[in-house]
Amino acid sequence: MNPPTGATAKARLQALGAVARAPLRAAAALGVIGGVLVVPQAALIALCLQRAFVEAAPPAALLPLLGALLATLLLRAGLTWAGRRLADRAVERIRVDVRARIARGLVARGPVWVRAQQSGALAERMGAHVDALEGYFGGFVPLRADVVGVPLAILLAVFFVDRTVGLVLLLTMP
Repeated sequence: MNPPTGATAKARLQALGAVARAPLRAAAALGVIGGVLVVPQAALIALCLQRAFVEAAPPAALLPLLGALLATLLLRAGLTWAGRRLADRAVERIRVDVRARIARGLVARGPVWVRAQQSGALAERMGAHVDALEGYFGGFVPLRADVVGVPLAILLAVFFVDRTVGLVLLLTMP
């Protein structure tokens, strides 16, 4: 999918990312799920502290909670790792596609045009300029969903526990 002529920067970036849309969405989804797991992780930590310090429960009684906390941490780590791998694969797919587009454009312009250009500038476009897309597609795009999804999950969890605090958060969140 080629970006439309005169398109905005956002439209051009979306067109470049179309080749890897599925893995980018999957990476974003895994990031949101991992971020949402902060809620049960915090609840388990609070429950452990409640039982240990307020209820003076014996250490053996905390083992199931600590096991659940460990499982939550491992699940979050696994989701983060899998999301990062998907984002890296998507970025590589986008790089290959963009470099192929540039190469097709050079071939289409012909050898006379290519000889008239500065070879260093052409190499820079195919190298560093294409690599610069990694920050956007490998970092920003997957994290956009986190910025929206995770605070909403925390807000819902707070509303479930205490509606007054949830309302205060709702009214004061940016």
